[in-house]
Amino acid sequence: MRTASYSLTRQPAIPLTVLAGNPGAGKTSVIRHLLETRGRGRVVAVLRDHPHHGAQLRREPGLEHSATDVDAGAWITSHDPTDALMHLATREQRPDHVIVEVEGTDSPRRAGGYAYMPGYRPDGVVMVVDAEAAAHLDPDLPLSTAEREQLRVANLVVLNKLDLVGNRVAAATQRELRKLAPLARFLWCENGRVAPPLLLGPTPGQPTMDDWGVVAEWRPDFLPVDSRAEKTRVGEHCRSWCLVNDRSVDAREFRAWVNRLPETVLRGAGVVYLQEEPQHRYEFELIGARWHLIRGAPWGATQPVTRLNVVSLGGAQPRMRAQARTEPLAG
Repeated sequence: MRTASYSLTRQPAIPLTVLAGNPGAGKTSVIRHLLETRGRGRVVAVLRDHPHHGAQLRREPGLEHSATDVDAGAWITSHDPTDALMHLATREQRPDHVIVEVEGTDSPRRAGGYAYMPGYRPDGVVMVVDAEAAAHLDPDLPLSTAEREQLRVANLVVLNKLDLVGNRVAAATQRELRKLAPLARFLWCENGRVAPPLLLGPTPGQPTMDDWGVVAEWRPDFLPVDSRAEKTRVGEHCRSWCLVNDRSVDAREFRAWVNRLPETVLRGAGVVYLQEEPQHRYEFELIGARWHLIRGAPWGATQPVTRLNVVSLGGAQPRMRAQARTEPLAG
């Protein structure tokens, strides 16, 4: 039985998201947008030491300092993230979420290992893909072993530069990439504009005032779907649901419910009150198509309740700004 993870100081472990992709795919643009629109919570990005980062992102104070009053949305550059991650985990003011950038040639196994350092827990692998470059891949020049492995382990794949290819090409490219990333969920964007909750989860990236939120009772037949919204894969905005039920939940019914969630639901987190073990809370987490329940602490004096937050593609979508974006969705 798995149990919730904690740091050496008994503080909750910091969620760590690996952001992978080839140079030029748009990783820095995605990170910049996440830091600028993160909502509540302190997010720190650990980036590869590239000269162009300095013009786009605000630097976290140097590692020689142990500042406790640093604002959210900072970044650190490092050839090896290990030292930076150790420093962040032991600071008095710890981040609420950490993003680690890795290149397309990096081993995803090694990159994923950062999330198992003391004080951290894995919170997904996101791969950013240049949609224009991917659409023109030469079939005689296959992807590298590292790129294929990154796609295989990715929870979410972001097709960036949608404005350069249009919806039909993006849909065709997604179908090809899905063969290499069968367990990933896909979303599209331009200029790296992705709503933070879609990549970082409901916490700390809370939906902004422009995003839609719904509070409803959790039921085994309730699915977070907005039939009024147009079908979309664009991730610039999102829709969120908070589902609550104070009655215990049958484990089989709960698992069936999760497996029926639509592909537009990309993230989820919360706590579940299970009939099979009512004395313990169970922590729920969903990233892409993968999810799990982790046995947590006893409820104690806390009133047991199932409370889930899920985040889906949707919400107020951007206007079609380029001719390529006026095509109907395909596939």
